[in-house]
Amino acid sequence: PKLIIKEVKDASEVTFDFKYDKKTFDERGKHKIEVTATDEDGNTTTETGTLIREEDSKAPTLVDPDQKITIKQGQELDLSAIKVKDDFDPEPTVTMDEEFDSEEAGKQTIMIKVSDRSGNEKEYEQIVNVKEDPAYGKKVVYLTFDDGPSENTAKILDILDKYNAKATFFVTGNHPEYNKYMKRAAKEGHTIGLHTYTHNYSQLYSSEEAYFDDLQQISDMVEDVTGKKSKVIRFPGGSSNMISANYVDGLMTTLTQKVQEQGYQYFDWNVDSTDASGNGVPVSQLVENATASDDQYINILMHDTDAKDTTVEALPEIIKYYKDKGYVFLGLDTDSYAPHHNVVN
Repeated sequence: PKLIIKEVKDASEVTFDFKYDKKTFDERGKHKIEVTATDEDGNTTTETGTLIREEDSKAPTLVDPDQKITIKQGQELDLSAIKVKDDFDPEPTVTMDEEFDSEEAGKQTIMIKVSDRSGNEKEYEQIVNVKEDPAYGKKVVYLTFDDGPSENTAKILDILDKYNAKATFFVTGNHPEYNKYMKRAAKEGHTIGLHTYTHNYSQLYSSEEAYFDDLQQISDMVEDVTGKKSKVIRFPGGSSNMISANYVDGLMTTLTQKVQEQGYQYFDWNVDSTDASGNGVPVSQLVENATASDDQYINILMHDTDAKDTTVEALPEIIKYYKDKGYVFLGLDTDSYAPHHNVVN
């Protein structure tokens, strides 16, 4: 009977009393119902409504019979992604009797069952595309180089090619004379990430609008040079930087949320080579710091500038160390493991 109540307005809590013919109420057809609403002060309002009972004999149907579901290799299948509709039941259910194995990449056909509260049900075939994840089941090192391209980029690319390792370059627009190396990196299968165009803290962290203007500028440049859009970003100073607090309180909290809402993924790091501490950091120190982790997914912070010669020199030893440990070297994409620092502004 409560189904006939559309809206109640009162300053206090309201209770309801229903009067109807209980002997015939379960029969099909029209049923008169008298509803009395009573508030906490004893004031009452009585209205009469009509409830039409119809037989529910139809099973729910798929909203989109041709829907294609894509999940990442190793990811659980979320049946809530399959939308169904029913004439009477506002929340029909979707179930699957068999186990679904997403360890194997490729298209799979599964049988799903849709049912409503009246017991009507129907089976449908559903295609699920399991997208291959190069990192699934592997130990992975993500070599990342900030601030390039530079004259050292070509040397880095030569080393990566020699060891069959992929990496990610978080680039800026400060040295367009080296953009040919960015183009080469993209052509050779490395990821080109966005590190902002200016890398000027006082400018890009002066406001939310300023950051996104700068991000758009580097995005346009990367697309122009490589022919591809990039949705992989790294904040100058990382998401945990406090420099932004000098300009706008709470800015990083806003930016980390907004970039993801716009389809970007931001990447901090969980291993720091410490080559940002100065130029000419000893190779042995860089290698020691960069090989300090045995996590399954390792994201190493390094820098690609003209002054980082020792980073280039340390790179082969870093790669060989992790290769001997059974790691593979991949470029980042928006589905990759993303270490996120604690945002403090």
